Amino acid sequence: MKDRKLILLGVLSVLAVLSIAYGSSKVGRGIPSNANPGEALGTEIPLGLAALERPEKKSYYSDWGRNPFLEKETIVSKVVPLNLEGIAWDKENPKAVINARIVGVGEDIEGRKVVDIAQDRVIVNDGARNEELRLSGERNGKA
Repeated sequence: MKDRKLILLGVLSVLAVLSIAYGSSKVGRGIPSNANPGEALGTEIPLGLAALERPEKKSYYSDWGRNPFLEKETIVSKVVPLNLEGIAWDKENPKAVINARIVGVGEDIEGRKVVDIAQDRVIVNDGARNEELRLSGERNGKA
């Protein structure tokens, strides 16, 4: 039994070496890019068929929707308008009433973050730009 295993191991080793030697001798012997593909087979393929382009391969991931590695896109139709209703000013801890909710600096409201609260305005950021809310109800997009 031991002799059979040694013989089988020897035969497989010889086959592996021959396979590697044969494979390495064929490297670089491919068909040149300007050659007719039928020449390798000993037949001639009409140039019209050889020049056909393959259709673009469709990715399996195209049906997934949005790319998870890109930043979230803000959907305009779902953005809730912010209404600044009041400000409780304090140098240490200012608060603002926006859409009937009391918020402080750093808190989130309707998908936006409160960046700064001043005596007459509040600046919120939607992740892309700052938006200034004034007590009079007017909005100024730049801050």
